[in-house]
Amino acid sequence: MARKSFIPILLLLVVMGYGCSDPTVSLFVRKDTTAPYKREKRVEIEIGDSAVVGWKAENAEELSVSNLFATRKIKDPSEDSSRVSPAPSLPGPKVETYTYIATATDGDKVARDTAYVVVKVPPPPKVSLTVSPEKINTRRGEKATLKWNVSGALAGKVTISGVGDVDTVGEVSVNPAESQQYTLSATGKGGTTSGSASLIVEVLELQNLLFGFDKADVDPAAQAQVKRNTDSLGTLLNDSNLEVVIEGHSDVRGGDAYNYDLAAKRANNAWQFLADELNLKEKYKQFKVVSYGEAKANYKPRVPDAYPSNDSEYQADRNVTFVPLKNGKRTDDGKAYSATKGKGYKTASKSPKYLEHKN
Repeated sequence: MARKSFIPILLLLVVMGYGCSDPTVSLFVRKDTTAPYKREKRVEIEIGDSAVVGWKAENAEELSVSNLFATRKIKDPSEDSSRVSPAPSLPGPKVETYTYIATATDGDKVARDTAYVVVKVPPPPKVSLTVSPEKINTRRGEKATLKWNVSGALAGKVTISGVGDVDTVGEVSVNPAESQQYTLSATGKGGTTSGSASLIVEVLELQNLLFGFDKADVDPAAQAQVKRNTDSLGTLLNDSNLEVVIEGHSDVRGGDAYNYDLAAKRANNAWQFLADELNLKEKYKQFKVVSYGEAKANYKPRVPDAYPSNDSEYQADRNVTFVPLKNGKRTDDGKAYSATKGKGYKTASKSPKYLEHKN
């Protein structure tokens, strides 16, 4: 009787044991490459590349993989994979490890497995940008050369402001109209690097001639100033499309007609001295002479008070100003020039005569 009772109990234990197997889960990673696939617990990739996370679960009702998906119902058995592209923050260099944990459950029974994807972030590109010479004068036909060298950048990801997209190594000739800061930007897997180079474009400045009170003669001090302008004038006049306006100005003392006459004589005498001293008679068509009287339209500084108590405060207003023009625009500061604010606007005389001013 005891033997007969034992057999059903044994069968029941076998059935119960078969139906209550513990859940299992296996997790692997591999590089996202062509077959044959190599399943591993740890794989190294570079940022921007992909890896594959795969799993196989048995005897489980639910499965989750951290950093991939939350709990989901599964069928027994379950086998699948997913492509991942972890993206660490930039810039490099750095190495970050991403941990994937698979958890399979069946009631209160739990199975886990772990795999790792290691992402390497290279350093950002190395860049070099130089300009030589660092200072030019385009009026003299001078140019500069930009040179650059970049390593570690992605294809098509190198650009220079004012130039555009460039190869990783190269050079280009530049002659901008004004000073520039060129910025090179290169992007690689490890981030973006910038480099800059500054080019100074010298602007030719023609200094004013100053005159004594109620005087129109180019005195020794003014003559010295004319000579200091010689190089700049010579460079400007190499451009046949450029003109130089000789503006005569006076201070505010005196009537309008008187001041216009005085300023006109100052402008004419300045041209005469230029023409004689610098041998510019043959370039007379590139000069204009105009009187502004006390209008002071195109120069600084101006006296702060209509009638200063000290005569020296009037000195800045008693001048001849040289204004380089091209296509009606000032080339020294870019402002527009208007002839309507002055009187006697005309081409300089090829044979100027000295004009005395009498009280």
